Amino acid sequence: MSMSPSERLRSSTQAVHRKVERTPFVQSFLRGTLALSDYVLHLQALNQVYGELESKVQRHPCLSAFPWRALARGPALRADLRSLGTEAPKEASPATARFLDRLAEAEEDQPSLLVAHAYVRYLGDLSGGQILARIAQSKLGLRESACHFYRFARPVDELKAAFRHALDELSVDIDALVAEALLSFELNEAIFVEIQPKMTRAATAMDTASSPSAQAKGALVL
Repeated sequence: MSMSPSERLRSSTQAVHRKVERTPFVQSFLRGTLALSDYVLHLQALNQVYGELESKVQRHPCLSAFPWRALARGPALRADLRSLGTEAPKEASPATARFLDRLAEAEEDQPSLLVAHAYVRYLGDLSGGQILARIAQSKLGLRESACHFYRFARPVDELKAAFRHALDELSVDIDALVAEALLSFELNEAIFVEIQPKMTRAATAMDTASSPSAQAKGALVL
């Protein structure tokens, strides 16, 4: 029996997914040693990425079956940035700018390719993001008012099921979608790597090859 598009995406991106999990930024987050300034830089980049992604996916009728309104992270990110006493920068960082450029190119080439970026981001937020929320509060010391990004108005399992169902019903070249998802992981990784030089000495000195704690292992699984 052939795999569904959602199964194919998950299977085809597992290796790059694990690679991204091993970046110093992600490992530092999982261990709770991430500097607050680096966390803010990450939120600022995500705010720009989600702003572009969410404005694009909602204007194409071919993508109307996805629960975009319930998934949207832009308002939550802006609320978190305000709670942390900052806001989104006017200029995108180089890695963020490359991500935004690719979203524009994908929309122009084939709007359905935007689903690959939505898959990488939203399924991560709905899965591992729930573990990251606990780490952000218990280890990074963030208040609930700074963790809107991880909270959804609908149950996460319900949203994951709705997203996968819409994906499996989408008329799209699955090979092209897989290629776009692999690129999306690389673009996300580039943002993590760009932030890495700004980390504290304790964060950059850690052994990124070692396994994270049992609680954190697999935290970014889609």
